[in-house]
Amino acid sequence: MTELLRRMQEDRALRGSARRLLEDDLRWVRADIQQRSLGGRVMDRLVESTVDIADDATDFVLEHKRPVVAAAGAALVAGVLWLLRDRVLDMVAPLFGINADEAEQADIADRCEDD
Repeated sequence: MTELLRRMQEDRALRGSARRLLEDDLRWVRADIQQRSLGGRVMDRLVESTVDIADDATDFVLEHKRPVVAAAGAALVAGVLWLLRDRVLDMVAPLFGINADEAEQADIADRCEDD
């Protein structure tokens, strides 16, 4: 019976120690919440997450320079071609035997019929 009593006392001491640790943690959390608002904490987390994402993106670009540069170049070329699409079509249309002005007028007529 003394062994059982000793184990019970040890268990009680461990439980008390764990409870004190929990209470200390709760006091620390409560004090910390009083010092900083919830909005401030959310903003801090957002900033930290944004910095982490930027770091990851930078690491990715540094590890994969050629594909990233190729993709950026392709996007730039596509954007320029889109902005200059009318001029490009005017230059390319005669190669296929299409009069660009007639094609544009037919396109406008088709849109007007749909309305």
